[in-house]
Amino acid sequence: MLSERLGCSSPEALGHLERVAGEKGVGVTTVAATLVGDVRLDATAASDPAVIERSRLNPAEWSLTWIDPVLDVIPTPAALLIPIRDAAGAIVEFRIDRCNDEATDLLGRTPEQITGRDLREAFPGVLLSGIFEAYVRVMETGEPVRLGPLTYQEPINGVLCPAVLSARAQKVGDRLLVSWRFHDEEARLEARMRDVERMVSLGWAEWNAVTGETSWTRPIYEMLGHDPARPPLPLAEIPDRVEPEDAPEVRRAITALTELHRPETFEFRVGERHVAATTEPVLDNFGQPIAFRGVMQDVTARRRIEEQLAQSRLELERQRLRLAEEMQRALLPETDPTLPALRVAVRYHPAQNTAQVGGDWFEATTLPDGRVLIAIGDASGHGLSAAARMAQLRSALIGVAFTGADAAGILHCLNRVVHHTQDQTATATAVVAHFDPATRVLSWARAGHPAPVLVRDGRARRLRNAYGTLLGAAEDMEYRVTRTRLRPGDLVFLYTDGLVERRTGDLADPAQVLQRAARAGGAADPDSALDAFDFGNPEDDTCALAFQVTHD
Repeated sequence: MLSERLGCSSPEALGHLERVAGEKGVGVTTVAATLVGDVRLDATAASDPAVIERSRLNPAEWSLTWIDPVLDVIPTPAALLIPIRDAAGAIVEFRIDRCNDEATDLLGRTPEQITGRDLREAFPGVLLSGIFEAYVRVMETGEPVRLGPLTYQEPINGVLCPAVLSARAQKVGDRLLVSWRFHDEEARLEARMRDVERMVSLGWAEWNAVTGETSWTRPIYEMLGHDPARPPLPLAEIPDRVEPEDAPEVRRAITALTELHRPETFEFRVGERHVAATTEPVLDNFGQPIAFRGVMQDVTARRRIEEQLAQSRLELERQRLRLAEEMQRALLPETDPTLPALRVAVRYHPAQNTAQVGGDWFEATTLPDGRVLIAIGDASGHGLSAAARMAQLRSALIGVAFTGADAAGILHCLNRVVHHTQDQTATATAVVAHFDPATRVLSWARAGHPAPVLVRDGRARRLRNAYGTLLGAAEDMEYRVTRTRLRPGDLVFLYTDGLVERRTGDLADPAQVLQRAARAGGAADPDSALDAFDFGNPEDDTCALAFQVTHD
């Protein structure tokens, strides 16, 4: 084996062993064992006498061939020290022979910067702290020592800087193996963790599935209202501490964590406190749980702020929609119940859900030529935009109607108004009618709106007009006027879609409702006809207008 390691023949290897054994005064087998364990030469170097000479180890080095691997596996700073003695043999100093990769000092120097220096030069505080004397005793007695945590002070830039240090020492042959650890960084980390827990109301918990032990940090006790003097609660008892409404969700999450081994995030309340929890299982190589860990955070303040913001947004929306409703009501006309040859009644109900305030509108007024203008419509959308569009349509309606245009002409103008609005998705529906008191003829046209219902002699039927696409669908649309001669006592009913369309399903056709009311004598006048309907729609405005021809 040695010949293979040195890259030479067996006789040459044997000759080398005999020379080294003779010089060191030890057996050939001892030298062979040492060289096999420590010499690492390639074939070229093995033939070089100078290299072979450097490979010879002194007896102290033979027993320390394992020290480098040991230093490498020590997780804290560690070093091998060589004692330096005076003429009388007393230890006056230690030289740092080698260090592991973790080695450092208060100045943060690297292992390379520490190796080869005298101990008191690299660590001046070993004298004041008593560490140096302890190391000397270990070398003299062979008894290992553990020191600290103790106060360690070292001058840095002329200032004495304190630190907390622990150290261990063990004699190894004629040398000293030492390890040390500065606790200041650990203390700072612990303090930072406590500050984090305090500032963001965090707590940590672990339930050990092997030992059955449970550990909590202080905030967990506070969040769960548990006495810190008592042991932490098992996982199974956590649901008993939360509000009854939240207990099922907590039990579900804990079951998924402990039985399905699945991370879970959930939230619960303990009294007025809101707690958010994130948990995960710790599994072994076979997928079996070793422990369950969790982080809990008191989110009470956050939830209160969210609730306040939600209330503020809700109140702002309510104010905005109240403004839309008030604007809508202000823009709707005051109804004259005694228009020429007519009795008129109107019902307008805004949506019960104020977020759905829409653009329903109506008009009933006498024109300069003596005819009565009657109209009803619905602008698409909800809120202020719908109310503004409704106002725009009513203004345009009145303006065009006073020019003497017929119902189809009015709708044509309204269509262009809606089509050229800034909102390209805006649409509207409407029925526009003129009633001539002299002839009792109702001339009307519609644009995507339900046709009027006529009640005559106890029977109700819907008037027909097949023409009339909704307003805003295209720029040039055709609308046609239909003429219906009315009799004294006839009742005409107009309405918006909020009267019949509901999220839970459409209601009965108004013609059927009026038919039943007429048979029961409940549609004898406009007011009683309107009373036959349910205007309570939570999702949309509802508007209905009824007028009856008088016998005058």
